[in-house]
Amino acid sequence: MKWSLDREAELQRRIEQLEERATNAERDLEQFLYAISHDLRGPLRAIMSSSMILIEDYNDRLDAEGKSELQRQSRNAKRLSDIIEQILKVSRLGRQTMTPAELDLSAAASEAASSAGVDAIVQPGMSAVADADLAKKLFGALIDNSVKFARKDSPVHIEIGQKDGAYFVRDDGIGFPPEKAEEIFKPFDRLHPETEYPGWGMGLTMVRLIAQRHGGRAWAEGRPGEGATIWFTLPANGAHV
Repeated sequence: MKWSLDREAELQRRIEQLEERATNAERDLEQFLYAISHDLRGPLRAIMSSSMILIEDYNDRLDAEGKSELQRQSRNAKRLSDIIEQILKVSRLGRQTMTPAELDLSAAASEAASSAGVDAIVQPGMSAVADADLAKKLFGALIDNSVKFARKDSPVHIEIGQKDGAYFVRDDGIGFPPEKAEEIFKPFDRLHPETEYPGWGMGLTMVRLIAQRHGGRAWAEGRPGEGATIWFTLPANGAHV
């Protein structure tokens, strides 16, 4: 019996060590991504500036092929700059100082919908322990996602509520295949061509990160043509983050 208890304690200790190592590795990776993305911006700005100078000041000296190549270089540099900004944006979310407090989630959701110019049905009386700024960004990202993937033939309808200890944002947009429910949270992962639905595929990545920073999680349900429901959990009132 004593051996069994000792063995269980040892296994628990090893699990805690592995969890600590994983947390430290994740933090180191986050810091590395932030540093390298930040350092890349300077050289990239120089490339973009040089391209614009050549296009504007030496336009009459370039043939059609030269102009086309410079314009392509400028577009690609701008795209890379936008990607770096998205990486930095997500990295800042992971580094942002949190001030958790009891929060009126219904009010936060209504404010986010109003800021987006969207009419949403918001369940009253929702609350949680959360950082107010991160909660605002979470709802903003979810509402933007619903608006972006609305059906072309009708305005999107959004419902925000709580059920069985989890919160949800539900829409009647284009939806997605159930087997892609995990893929849509991956950074820069897209289910649709950018020409049809512009964006970087980072919105739900940020939603999951914000939920995880509060000790919660995020997941999705949907079907093609039947809309999507994004679920997330946050600590209840009286809990600690």
